[in-house]
Amino acid sequence: MEEIQRTTGLIRAVGGAIIGGTATSTLPSGVAFEVATTSDALLSGADQVLRFSGGSSNYYVGFKASTSLTTTTVYTWPATYPGADGRVLQSTTGGELTWLDLGGAGFGDITAVGDCPTGDCFTSGATSTSLWFYDSGFRGKLTPGTLTGNATYTLPDLTGTIALQKAGDLGTGGVLFSDNGLIATSSNFTWDNTNRYFKIGSAGSDGQLWLYSAANPYYLGLAATSTMTTTTTYYWPTDYGTDNYVLTTDGSGNLTWKSASGTGAVVTSGVPQAGQVAFFTDSSTIAGDTGFTWNSSTDVLTLGGGLVANLIEYTNGDLELRTNTSGDILLNPASNIVQLATSTYLRTQAGYEIGRAGTQVLREMVPILGFDLPVQTATTSYVKISKTLENYPFQSAATGTARVHKLVFRYAASTTADIDWRISTTTGQTYSSSTLPQPTSEDLEKGDAYVTTTTIPVDGTDWWLDIKTINVPDTVRIFQVFLAAYDEVQ
Repeated sequence: MEEIQRTTGLIRAVGGAIIGGTATSTLPSGVAFEVATTSDALLSGADQVLRFSGGSSNYYVGFKASTSLTTTTVYTWPATYPGADGRVLQSTTGGELTWLDLGGAGFGDITAVGDCPTGDCFTSGATSTSLWFYDSGFRGKLTPGTLTGNATYTLPDLTGTIALQKAGDLGTGGVLFSDNGLIATSSNFTWDNTNRYFKIGSAGSDGQLWLYSAANPYYLGLAATSTMTTTTTYYWPTDYGTDNYVLTTDGSGNLTWKSASGTGAVVTSGVPQAGQVAFFTDSSTIAGDTGFTWNSSTDVLTLGGGLVANLIEYTNGDLELRTNTSGDILLNPASNIVQLATSTYLRTQAGYEIGRAGTQVLREMVPILGFDLPVQTATTSYVKISKTLENYPFQSAATGTARVHKLVFRYAASTTADIDWRISTTTGQTYSSSTLPQPTSEDLEKGDAYVTTTTIPVDGTDWWLDIKTINVPDTVRIFQVFLAAYDEVQ
C-alpha cells in the first residue's frame, strides 16, 4: 500500500534524504539528497527556481522555466566536456545539446559581440584572429597581417564594393589606380611627397601627359625628348603675359613673357653694389638693393623683408631658419627632424597649435572597470570596485613629453552630494583621491560622464580603485571606468 503524507511545516533531514529506492538504499559518499526513481522530479509551483548555492554569501545560480511556455521542453546535455576552450552549446529541434566550435562552422550572421579588450574575438583555430563568411558553399576569410602593435581599421561611410590591391606590396610613393577592378601601383606613376614631385615614367621609360580637347579625339601631349643629357625643370610665368609677347628663359628654367621687340635689351636702374642680387623691376630693367644681398664667402643670402616660396631646397647640411639674434627652427636632412627652439611651436592658419609646451596628447586608454551590469554601493566606507592592476599598462611617454593619467567615469547616483574615490595600493598608500560631482539627475537609470586627473603607481606596485558615498542611504552606481594616458608636450 502506498501512503502520501503532507506537512505544512519544515521537514529537516539531518543525515540526508532519499526519494524512492528500497528499504536498504543508502546515500552515496558525499551526497545528501537522492531521487532514486525513474520518475521525473517536479517543481510544480508557478515560476519556481532551482537554486545551486556557491557556498558563499547569499548568492546562487538558478534555473527556471519560461512563464510563457506553450509546450513541454526538455534539453539533454552533452555526454562529455568540450574538447577545447571557447566552445558553445547548440541544440537540435529535439533538445539534444552538443558542443560547437564557432570558428570552424557556419553559424549565421554575427549581430553583436561587444568589445574584446584581450584575447581572440574571431578565430578559426586556437591561435588565429580571423573572421569567416560563408556563401554558396565557399568560405571567405578576413584576417590582419602580422601585427607589431594595436591597429584600427575604419570603413568609410559609403555603400559599394571595396576594391583590393593586386598581389605584392604597394611600395612607397606609388599613385593608386584601377587595374581590372583591383587597386594597383606602378614605378612609372609615382609621387615624391618629400619634394612634392609628380612623376610619369621612370629611368629608361618615357612618360607623357595627355590633355584632351573638347574636339574629340584630339589632345595636347607633353613629353620629354629622348635625347636629353641632363635633368631640366621649367618654372612658368605667374601671368598670361601681353599680346605678342614671347616666352623666354634665363637658361636656368625660369620662364618669363617678353616683348618680341625687346628681348635682347636689358637696362640698369640705379647703381647696383657688389654683393647685391640683381632683380627685374620691369620687363627689361634690373636693379639691386641693400636688403637683398649674397655673400659668396659664407654662402649666405640676406633678405631685408619676407620670403614667399613654393619650394626651398638646400643640400649642404642643416638648414637653419633664424631671426637676427638666434635660431628658432632647425631642419636636419640627415635625421629628417624639424627641431623647434624652446617655447617655439607651429600654428596653422586656422589657429591649431602643434608642439606647444603644455599640450596633452592622448596616447592610450585601458578599461579598468566595465560590466554589462554596473557595480553599485550605498556604503559610507570605501569599497573596491576595480580589479587589482599588477603591472603598469601603458608604453613609456614619448621623448619630450611628461606622462599624465586621467580617469574617465560613467556613473549615476541617488544623492545630492559628491562621491568620494581614491587609488589604493597593497602598501597601504593612497596615491590619489578626489570626488565625483553630484550627478545631474538622482535617477539611477540615468548617468553622467566625468574626466579627472589622477596619480597611479608606475613602478609595478599593485593598485585598485575604491569608492564610497558620503551620506546614508545614498547609492552610487558605476557603469564604466577607463584609465587614460596622455603625453604632455614639454
